[in-house]
Amino acid sequence: MSHSADRRIEMSRKIPLLGVRIVAPVVIILVWWFAVGVVMPAVDPARTFFFPTPPAIAAQFIESFGGSGLGEIVLPTLVRFVIGFAVATLLGIGWGVILGVYSTVRLAALPFVTFFRSLPGVALIPIVTLFLGLGDAQKVTVVVLACMWPVLINTMDGVRSIDLTLRDSVRSYSIRGADRYRFVILPAAAPQIFAGLRVAIAVALIVTVVTELFGASQGSGIGYFLVDAQGTFDMTSLWAGLVLLGVLGYGLNLLFALVERRILAWHRGAKANEAL
Repeated sequence: MSHSADRRIEMSRKIPLLGVRIVAPVVIILVWWFAVGVVMPAVDPARTFFFPTPPAIAAQFIESFGGSGLGEIVLPTLVRFVIGFAVATLLGIGWGVILGVYSTVRLAALPFVTFFRSLPGVALIPIVTLFLGLGDAQKVTVVVLACMWPVLINTMDGVRSIDLTLRDSVRSYSIRGADRYRFVILPAAAPQIFAGLRVAIAVALIVTVVTELFGASQGSGIGYFLVDAQGTFDMTSLWAGLVLLGVLGYGLNLLFALVERRILAWHRGAKANEAL
């Protein structure tokens, strides 16, 4: 079968799935609109204060996060998220490779890794605050401590699960030093590393917003916006903030999926060849 025919078959499979992805959110929005605009006013009018209609939320979304709101509310959260996630990625991959390669170090460090990965990241906020206060350093540090562990564990497991045949080939060809890590260990462990990064990216966004909620009497970011909306009983702004978090989470996950698909294209090709 030709390559163009394969692409047509793949596109024919993707179009119905794309339609479902578009129709499902539209149906949910219409059901919400009908429930809060028609049913709830007839059953319990007082509750309509807590559940604004989708058009009201959309208008508030544009007003709050368009223009200057993008730089004052959204950008601080994204900067903290990116820095925390980047540092956690470097530390997680670095330590994960070391623990995966050197069994003695792994055996010594595994009890500590198991202990600290069991601690919820948000539980560390009071302790970190004692040392770093409520500034950006505290927020980034908590994000790093919360989302480093999925990357570390998956990297370590990925390195340990490298095929024995590949290990023998490395020894046979005397591949040592940086080349061993660059051309053998990291590529072989990459699928599991990306699995850990996918988990960490969701954790990083959640923890970033939670740190902004903590002690948010003075601050910036989406968490501060949510606390301020709650304190002033601005329910429309509160729902707009929640929608923003959902949009950011979806967008970050989509961006990560595109990067993963590009970097791991060789892995999918290898799997396809194995299936033939």
